[in-house]
Amino acid sequence: MQSQYKPQIVLANAAMIWGISAIFLEVILDYLTPLHTITMRFGIAVLILSIFLLLFKKQEGFSLLSSKTCILLGWLDAFGQLAATIGQDMTTAGLATLISSSFVFIVPFLAWKVEGSRPQSKMVLLASIALMGIFLISFNGNWANFSSSSILGILILICDALFFGMYAVVAGKFLNFSNIEFRKIDPMGFLYATLFHTFLPLFILSIITVRSSFSVSFKIIPLLLFLAIFPTLIAFSLYNWAIARIGAVRTSFYTLLQVIIPFMFEFVLLQQFYSGWVYGGIFVLLISLLII
Repeated sequence: MQSQYKPQIVLANAAMIWGISAIFLEVILDYLTPLHTITMRFGIAVLILSIFLLLFKKQEGFSLLSSKTCILLGWLDAFGQLAATIGQDMTTAGLATLISSSFVFIVPFLAWKVEGSRPQSKMVLLASIALMGIFLISFNGNWANFSSSSILGILILICDALFFGMYAVVAGKFLNFSNIEFRKIDPMGFLYATLFHTFLPLFILSIITVRSSFSVSFKIIPLLLFLAIFPTLIAFSLYNWAIARIGAVRTSFYTLLQVIIPFMFEFVLLQQFYSGWVYGGIFVLLISLLII
């Protein structure tokens, strides 16, 4: 029974890390631009993993840098991160959360195109229910949470959902545990190659847009290290492990837990209470996850 639910438990831990990281990210964004924040996050992660691979003589990670799959996944992740950052800045937080989470509805149809597996009616229905839960959380009884958003920002966030949806499907196909090619690959090396190709385009864009007065405060270095180690290295490793075993469609559902983690964190530790809309949305979202 425990092994049956192990992927779900692993993804819940990854979602918890991503959810808590959003709180630290808000602090860092007071000092750095969103682009330079995510660039430094992935840059530090790649540096740490490079040192690890050299110390333990895992040279396969470097050889995977030429893998077309790793290059594709890296660029999808990079542009997904970039689209999410820009789109969130151009829309309200509630609408950004709703649109970004729509990848859970997109993944079954992308998997149909890539893998030829027709979407199950149950999965499409549950994805709709999950999005309804996120709508209630984002709405929170106030239509203003969805207003004052630019059309361009909405389109960019749709691209964000598409990029992350494509990442999940491509990763799901390659990381399939029955894939003989994948089973011969060192997971740490695969993670390194993917993160490197995520960092590379972000680094190029950062260099192009950097200002002469650019500096990093020592206050945020521990927070940057946290983002590099936990939501990047650890959470992505957990995500890859789970997607190899339960596939892209089911994995995409459980990553939605990161939407409600900040609310739970603030409720338990800060004793902050929310409206019935939020609690109702959390309930609906959790029901969809329990049924799947």
